[in-house]
Amino acid sequence: MNSEPRRQHVLYLAFTVLKSVRSLAFPLALMLINLFRGDDVNRSYMYILLVLALIIVGMNLYQLASWRKFTYHEEPDRFVIRSGLWTRNEKAIYYERIHSVSIEQPLLQRLLGVVQLKIETPGGSSGGDAVLEVLSTAEADRLQRVLNEQSERSKGEGHTSESTAVIESLSTDHSTASTMASASVTNISDSDAAEITTTATALQQPQLLYRLTTKQLLRAALTEMNLGLGLAVIAGVYSFAYDLIPQSMLDRLFIDASGYMSGIKTLVWAVVAGLLITWLLSLIMFIVKYADFSVYRVGERLSIRYGLLERRQFMFHPRHVQAVTVKESTIRRWFGYAQVNLHVISSDHSGKLPTLHPFVRRDDVQMLLDAHTPGFVYSKPQYHSPSRALLAYVWPSLLVCALAGIVFSYFWSWYAIGMIIPAGLLFWLDYNRYRYSGATLDGQRVIVSNRYIAHYTHCVQWKHIEAFYLRGNWMQRRRDLLDIRMYIAAGRADFETRRLERTDAERFFDWYSRRRPVATIEPVEPAKQQDTAVEPDHL
Repeated sequence: MNSEPRRQHVLYLAFTVLKSVRSLAFPLALMLINLFRGDDVNRSYMYILLVLALIIVGMNLYQLASWRKFTYHEEPDRFVIRSGLWTRNEKAIYYERIHSVSIEQPLLQRLLGVVQLKIETPGGSSGGDAVLEVLSTAEADRLQRVLNEQSERSKGEGHTSESTAVIESLSTDHSTASTMASASVTNISDSDAAEITTTATALQQPQLLYRLTTKQLLRAALTEMNLGLGLAVIAGVYSFAYDLIPQSMLDRLFIDASGYMSGIKTLVWAVVAGLLITWLLSLIMFIVKYADFSVYRVGERLSIRYGLLERRQFMFHPRHVQAVTVKESTIRRWFGYAQVNLHVISSDHSGKLPTLHPFVRRDDVQMLLDAHTPGFVYSKPQYHSPSRALLAYVWPSLLVCALAGIVFSYFWSWYAIGMIIPAGLLFWLDYNRYRYSGATLDGQRVIVSNRYIAHYTHCVQWKHIEAFYLRGNWMQRRRDLLDIRMYIAAGRADFETRRLERTDAERFFDWYSRRRPVATIEPVEPAKQQDTAVEPDHL
């Protein structure tokens, strides 16, 4: 199967123009801000604008020539990409190495009505082994279907090659039986060829498994709270306002605000306003990210699609799932809901995990896993931190609050009372870490739970653990407490639970090491701690 060389969509040229403008938008915005604030605009600004315009023109002329030289085509055993203007490059990706072909639609592609296709293999580059940035939807669907079919066929042929060799050796000794079998196969093929072809085609058509309704999306968004996002946006808005608004106006606003709010009232109002802004931003971002969330089955693979401004798609085989994470935020935990994320073998190390369901009842999580990712379980931890570990969880935050209270009481006595609120909040968070952290063993699986603000439950199969070790500082050792930590290849993720009873932690290590003949990993002093990697013999 040698196809004719193809190029990306002609809108690739418009795509490169938009990328260039986006990369230069920030310096242009600063110039406009200075102009708005009344700063002097001399000829140097005009020269800078002229240079930027020449750079954009030059970049796009180069991209035009590169687009004509960039081609791709399918061969019987591999997918080939040729590129390069001055130096010609050829990249060959064998079908048997492909494990994921996904279609995405970032914002620029969505504006132009095109999509990008990403091909990934285990251990590939972080951005994907091959990325076709600008394709029509029809061409991307065709490529995805062809590459997935060729990948499955290549892997199937690899599994059956040994059986085929045995059959051929037997047929040389039994020519009559071979002739009869060949005739039978020929008759079956002639009579059922059309039916088999139709069935195979139907199996490759996307079959909708479930979709997040508008009501579910709104309920999920209302229970979302991302403190990190809120703090980042507030800091960015403040920095931008500082550059945009004249300094005299800012000083006047701060003076007027200080006249209305002071002392504890200022602190309380600032916290309330910050939480409200964070909640609203989290609500908006969740809707933008998970709008039109749907899960399809394409043959044996799962296809997860979602996004309002940027359409994302994850397509993978369930056997590539190495771990499952059930996330329960504080608000959702009160209402009995959770989010289920998957750790899939991928070359993308950005930390983005495919979401199997963003808003599912906690009681239905196990049913969801059994239906789509069999082999994983969701359960409560069996082994917890002992009571003597509680002090180790709470003393750092209490010490920080005590020191801050002493400093505030010396300079601003009225702020010392306000430290009671953050001290109580931190103690509550640390107590929940102590209460809900733990682990359990379930046959060939280990379940690890930990919590700070959100509650996480990770399920990992023994065969997917790349490295497992125990650790503990001198204070933990004196109290017979140890941490357990494990690594998997998917996304280079690690899972940890802290301050288990020594005998319980060693039970987990024995569970891991007795089934795999490797060197013993002994707990070491903090100065000598190191990760002990194990070569994967199961991938």
